[in-house]
Amino acid sequence: MAAEGKENKDAANAIETLIEKYKYIKEVYGIDMRVRLIDIVTVAEHLIDNKKYDELIDVADLAMKEYPEKLYGRFIEGIGYEGIGRPERAIKSYNAAYALEPAVGITKDDVLDKVEMLQEKK
Repeated sequence: MAAEGKENKDAANAIETLIEKYKYIKEVYGIDMRVRLIDIVTVAEHLIDNKKYDELIDVADLAMKEYPEKLYGRFIEGIGYEGIGRPERAIKSYNAAYALEPAVGITKDDVLDKVEMLQEKK
């Protein structure tokens, strides 16, 4: 039980920890840098593994803000909406992702596969 509670706390704090990391870099080193995509991916994977789909949608918002040209934010937003049982909203996210640039190994074909899978479930 204690380990499960720790995982939930870790997942809930993942995005805050990520933001704090970049604040620290700015304060200590004077470097104002945007959040690296690999850091967003790491946090998103952690949240997916822990089925924290609400928090995943928050991470998707960050990804869309930092990398609006990349499909990753919309793609994980779709996963988040799928996870909370909102397939129609997930399809909208995936459709929006399709118009953007591939990122971190996720292609437009992957996006289409997700849409087709959800449409078949209807």
